[in-house]
Amino acid sequence: MADPQTVNVGLAVPLRGSNPGTWDTPVNADFSAIDGMFAGVANVALSNVPVTLTAPAGFTPTPGPGPVQSQNAVIQFSGALSANVTVTLPTPGYMVLENITTGAFLVIFRAVGSGEVISTPQGSRVRVYCDGTNVRFVEGIEGRPGKMEFEGGETGLPAWVAACTKRPYLLADGTATYLVADYPALGAKYGNKFGGNGITTFGVPDMQGRVPLAYDGTGTRITVAGCGIDGQTIGAAGGLQTMAAMVRSDLPNQVVTVNIVDPGHFHTYTLTNLSSSDNGGPAIASASSQTNTNTGSKTTGITANLNLNGGVTQTLPANVQPSIVAGVWLIKT
Repeated sequence: MADPQTVNVGLAVPLRGSNPGTWDTPVNADFSAIDGMFAGVANVALSNVPVTLTAPAGFTPTPGPGPVQSQNAVIQFSGALSANVTVTLPTPGYMVLENITTGAFLVIFRAVGSGEVISTPQGSRVRVYCDGTNVRFVEGIEGRPGKMEFEGGETGLPAWVAACTKRPYLLADGTATYLVADYPALGAKYGNKFGGNGITTFGVPDMQGRVPLAYDGTGTRITVAGCGIDGQTIGAAGGLQTMAAMVRSDLPNQVVTVNIVDPGHFHTYTLTNLSSSDNGGPAIASASSQTNTNTGSKTTGITANLNLNGGVTQTLPANVQPSIVAGVWLIKT
């Protein structure tokens, strides 16, 4: 009588009293198969036709779960959540956790021992390792330390990230410092560039309302002289949401009050002592004070001292904000 086989990979399950004098045949074959599943290397040559990998002779898999829940390579979690749920992983080892739950709540994974816990986002499939005390990510939450990722539609740190003992991502808002001991790779990368002392603590970039700028290896495209930002200084930041006019060195002591309207923007400046004209507008003769309004035209050739909040005056660079999609920047730890 042939021995039954396991449903997923076809290992023999010797029956009591079967295989007298030949029990080693199915058992040794099982050990060889298990050895291959853990550490075997097989080469499959491909050309231009489909290939189906070989299987044990006469075996047709009927996929199903292992004997108990924790004895499975993949564990799926489904259902409509009505509260946060903690799942305890009772045995150590690797496994893939698939979170296909619904509802605005979290699934949190822990070991029997009281150590690190993780949570996973809905719709994710991640590979984790449980050592009996801690549960940690292995694969699926992708990226090397310092990699930035944009999460559209979020206004803060996603709840599943916040639920992890050691967060797989940090919010790039520049408001907090973190312990190098908790995130050593990221701490070593950032040092004190964005806050902290660079030894025991570090900070992260503030990307709120900002877009990332590629490092200017030329040293000529993003400069302090041109826009007030040094494109060769890691962590340099600047720029303003207001639009200002260009500087004219031949028109000294200018104070500007110009109403400039362009699609989606309205800005006010004050002009005095000008002897020039704006683009497309009427000429401005030498005058101690003039006010000019242009709609839909670009104003250039003047020094713009923008009055801010009750008369505080400063010279500003010219910036026009692009169309945007709101979200948050996260940094992989």
